[in-house]
Amino acid sequence: FQNSLESVKIYLYSSSTGVKLDSTVTDANGNYTLGASAGSYKLSGYKRGYTGDSVSLQLNTGQNLTNINFTLNENFALLNGNVKDNAGAPLVEAIVNLTSAEGGATTTSSTSGNYVITRLPGDTYNISFSKHGYSDSLISKYIIHDGESKTINVILRKLSGKITGKITTVTQVPVPQATVSAKNQSNQIFSAVTDNNGNYEISSLDLGAFTVTANKTG
Repeated sequence: FQNSLESVKIYLYSSSTGVKLDSTVTDANGNYTLGASAGSYKLSGYKRGYTGDSVSLQLNTGQNLTNINFTLNENFALLNGNVKDNAGAPLVEAIVNLTSAEGGATTTSSTSGNYVITRLPGDTYNISFSKHGYSDSLISKYIIHDGESKTINVILRKLSGKITGKITTVTQVPVPQATVSAKNQSNQIFSAVTDNNGNYEISSLDLGAFTVTANKTG
């Protein structure tokens, strides 16, 4: 049983020069139409995540060629690996996110820190690994070809920095429900709210310089 494939790129090449003369894409039913003058041609079908297919043909004056069909078999890539912290412990539900100009994919790591993404079209991806309380890891312009199986293991460093303190009035009365914000040198802002005693803690911070502000309306 064969399914119709939409958005398959169909290319028309000159048999003598190899120059691409025209192109189109298949519709929702897998059909396509191309116009050409008499001559010898190579017609190719291509879609990311599938094998390509080509056919040579001779078009005579006034001739209409129909049922020039292609069979493209699935040829997706696979990406798998493991996510651990800097102590070697597996990280559960770490987010693995792939993005490219054509789309992307997202998954999370299992209880053993393993992840797998199947049915991945070959492309150049930016890959990020993230989990709250840990440093992010980013791999840019990572090339995965159709049919490949790639493994990427990463280590996310636990963010152990924290800022604590107490917010009071000028007469040393604790201020509850005040918002305390800490901005790092990358202009990322982390915040917390004081408790009934005016105490606060902003945790899971990377090391570095922060600007800390506190405010409460009213």
